[in-house]
Amino acid sequence: FFPPTIRITWTKNGVDVTGESSLSQYYPNEDNTYNQFSHLPFTPQEGDVYTCTVQHEALQTPDTRTW
Repeated sequence: FFPPTIRITWTKNGVDVTGESSLSQYYPNEDNTYNQFSHLPFTPQEGDVYTCTVQHEALQTPDTRTW
């Protein structure tokens, strides 16, 4: 992604748990874009729903993945 400003949020069962996640530094790519990694440690329990949402100006809408 470029520029490197990005927002990553996590939820567990609809509750914001972003504060429990880790966020890496920005890693430059050869094409002048960047990577950044976020990790939420958890042990899944039956019925739990986790989401990770990425917001960036290059995206028309936030990109959310659900587990």
